[in-house]
Amino acid sequence: MTLEELNDNSDGKATAVFYGAGSLFLECAEQLLQITGNLNALIIDQKYLNTGDVFVNGIPCRGPEALSGLSRSTLIVICTRNHIVIADDLSAMGFFNIKYAQFELSSVRVKQVLDYPKSVNTVGAHKVAFGDRTALVTGSTRGIGLEIAVALALRGVRVILHGRSEGSLKEGLRRFEERTSSKTDGVVADFSQHNGPEILCQNLLEKNISIDILYNNAGISATLNYLVPNAYGNSFDDCMMVNFRAVVELTSRLLPKMLEGGFGRIIFLTSMISKEPERIAYICSKAALTSYAYELGNQMQSTAVRVSTLDPGWVRSDMGGEFATNDLGSVIPGALVGALALPIQNGIWVSAQDYSGLRDKQLIRKLIIDGFLK
Repeated sequence: MTLEELNDNSDGKATAVFYGAGSLFLECAEQLLQITGNLNALIIDQKYLNTGDVFVNGIPCRGPEALSGLSRSTLIVICTRNHIVIADDLSAMGFFNIKYAQFELSSVRVKQVLDYPKSVNTVGAHKVAFGDRTALVTGSTRGIGLEIAVALALRGVRVILHGRSEGSLKEGLRRFEERTSSKTDGVVADFSQHNGPEILCQNLLEKNISIDILYNNAGISATLNYLVPNAYGNSFDDCMMVNFRAVVELTSRLLPKMLEGGFGRIIFLTSMISKEPERIAYICSKAALTSYAYELGNQMQSTAVRVSTLDPGWVRSDMGGEFATNDLGSVIPGALVGALALPIQNGIWVSAQDYSGLRDKQLIRKLIIDGFLK
């Protein structure tokens, strides 16, 4: 995009505002500066509220209160992935020259800078639609899995819980019923055992349950102990068994009926974790899973089955730990994107934190704007 295109409707006098200075912006600041040329730039972000002179790449930073002194024709480039609420607020304030940066996460760069749709307030005629469906969420007795199960149930989906043991399933069902005021079924299977997926599918068959939506959420994170002989190999064996091999087998067992029934949603939970060598076994198992999901998505292009990969973000859970930056509830509604009955693209990567805090109607609007829904 050229400078002239970026500065359309600004009469050449507007200050270029970069709204949001998160990690993506900091990584891509130089590229964004090149795109906007030599405009008089300003960074606006909540973190700079009531601060003194702070600069990033030579650009002064201010809090949102600085908006009141700007011309309503000011060029504003939203640099956060969760842009829908910010754009709504800016439009309500009278700003009309609004753009937003699309980031390419794999290479951490600006993919493109787009015009924010002028008809954004009319977008959203779609509803969050799942139809009369049944979902299996593995590892759903607590944590992220339970959050997803509850969110699906509250939107009319029949949810089947999965626990590693009878005790964990019983406790998970209690938590689920407490939060949804409804009862549901559950299955027990230990994915650290080679016959875990087979046992789970046998339980489903005995209960005459057919799965339309599969969330491959169950996982472990084994840490390395370099003082124990063979610990390195054992950690890899454990993580690859639960996080990858069991997932592939379970998916392979449930996929044929989805294809036969003309509907299927398969969501693989992955992770962006890096630079933690003590968790290399977990990191590699998730990398393998992500590659498998990508290839399966390609294979399903001409079918009614949709495959997606979900990155929940770093959340405070038993696995994420108490110092994680996001609470469990932040995975909703983003975690629901891959399960939608609307025509989502196949093989998409969804970052749950991109949608944190959005209502369902805002979720659909953002999916349309970002090109995931038509």
